[in-house]
Amino acid sequence: MANRNQLQTALHKPYDRILFAKEVLSPVFGSCFSLLQRPVPMNIGMQPNKTEQAIIDSVSIYGNIILEDNTEITCYEILLQPTVRIEQSKVAIQRYVRKLLIVGQGALVNFISPANNGVWRLTLIQKDSAITDSGVLEKQNNPKRYTYLLGPNETCKTAAERFETLSINKLNFDNLVNAFSVEKLSKAFFDEYTLHYENFIQHLNATAFKKTVFQSDEKAIRDFTKKLLGRIVFLYFVQKKGWLGASTKEYKDGDTNFMMNFFMKSGGNESFYSGYLTELFFNALNNEERSNSQFLILNSQFGYVPFLNGGLFDKEEHDENILTFNPKLFHNPDNEDVILTAKNKSNSRGFLDFLNSFNFTVHEDSPDEHTVAVDPEMLGHIFENLLEDNKDKGAFYTPKEIVHY
Repeated sequence: MANRNQLQTALHKPYDRILFAKEVLSPVFGSCFSLLQRPVPMNIGMQPNKTEQAIIDSVSIYGNIILEDNTEITCYEILLQPTVRIEQSKVAIQRYVRKLLIVGQGALVNFISPANNGVWRLTLIQKDSAITDSGVLEKQNNPKRYTYLLGPNETCKTAAERFETLSINKLNFDNLVNAFSVEKLSKAFFDEYTLHYENFIQHLNATAFKKTVFQSDEKAIRDFTKKLLGRIVFLYFVQKKGWLGASTKEYKDGDTNFMMNFFMKSGGNESFYSGYLTELFFNALNNEERSNSQFLILNSQFGYVPFLNGGLFDKEEHDENILTFNPKLFHNPDNEDVILTAKNKSNSRGFLDFLNSFNFTVHEDSPDEHTVAVDPEMLGHIFENLLEDNKDKGAFYTPKEIVHY
């Protein structure tokens, strides 16, 4: 059986095909996986054509998986050209990967892009099919791709947890696809997010702030909490882009773990919201003049942060008030890996711990491309399902399938 901590450590390393095969694929798939002594180049008919060669440098087969239900999965390594960013070349890559499914039900592909700053992609490519009057019809032109972002800049927690579970269950194709399930991740994220939201509300309802600040208006408390948590989640996408705590106003080298480090540098106490978060929200992110100078609080320097003029950080009612929160609502060092459930609401990880356990991506996928990470669509899902009266006012978030169509 594979161990999730060992898997996470392995997935967090810079890409190395041999180490990945020995430290991840072998523990997860056991005797079902065979590593070739030397990678095998693609045959002539499978090599990238001249157009594809502008994107793809080389393609090789390095291993094979025969699952317990006899499904054959070929393991490929695709090295992209030095200047190619994979998220900007999805159409060309999609055209090529259709060739990889001539044999077998699926393919496992390591996409390596030198331009992606150490991030590499582990992609399961699955034949798409539909049930017709004549049986199951394979649609070769529309293979589905399910991708994990891996490497030193990613948390790799979800991948490690999923692969550990896969290793102890039946190694069949359905369970392999489930290990790459985006829907399962989205549900887990939203379910726990909702419980953190309820914890913050419960905290405010139990303090004097309920009367002195919110005038016993429970809807006002709910609205305030939704906005507070929504702002924090949004900043996880911003930090993913490297825009928070950058060394220059070019915003190319920001801290991708800014929010947790910000909490720790604040002292991690009850004044985190009123003394630090409000400064970040309203005097930095909502202050165009501040974007020209480094962000400072109490002589502590946090680097450059951008001016975000979308209105999310405009001051609203109750934003002027000094509020204190139990710091464990944000970070609980004793239980930072304990998933919050309805049964352990008082003894689990904090909101920042929860967010840190997920990969975030700033790119929304197409219907045939699914990154196993929290994407911007999740903000819309939260908006639609938590904000009251949205549906009565006609406010809905359009799913990516409809936007793509």
